[in-house]
Amino acid sequence: MAAITLAPVTEQTIAGESTNPQSGPDRDGSSGARENPTTDPKAFEPVEGTPAKRNKETGEIWERDKLHKDHYEVYKNKKKYDNGKRTRSVWQDGRFKEKF
Repeated sequence: MAAITLAPVTEQTIAGESTNPQSGPDRDGSSGARENPTTDPKAFEPVEGTPAKRNKETGEIWERDKLHKDHYEVYKNKKKYDNGKRTRSVWQDGRFKEKF
């Protein structure tokens, strides 16, 4: 049986797209960092009785992850927040992390 040698994974461009999932367009179709309570606190207002912040423009509810504290859990609206139905998670610098 012949041995297979794998090259180390590096950030390369294939057909104009980066192979690094943390750079370039986000998996949700948008690109780059966007506003969040860390990068643009003036765009958010507090949600009464909770540690969450509401985006004044979109109405989304952003709450810092209680376990890891390194990203935000984003909810479409207050009703989804109350029911615990997350839409996506976003890193503190605004990069998309995961869609639910």
